[in-house]
Amino acid sequence: MKYKVLIIDDSVSICKSLSELISVDFYIETFIAKSLKESAQILLQEKGHFDIILADLGLPDAPNG
Repeated sequence: MKYKVLIIDDSVSICKSLSELISVDFYIETFIAKSLKESAQILLQEKGHFDIILADLGLPDAPNG
């Protein structure tokens, strides 16, 4: 079974670092979204099937950002 992780953060360096750390495991596939809009597109595309979602709570395009 391959696990799926969605990383949502507007910082490219944080997304890249988290993805590299998580992807060390052979059975984990990471997806990166840099905005709320992009994360919604990925969630729709993947039908919401993620095992873990790591989200920045201060995204610029989010209602509370």
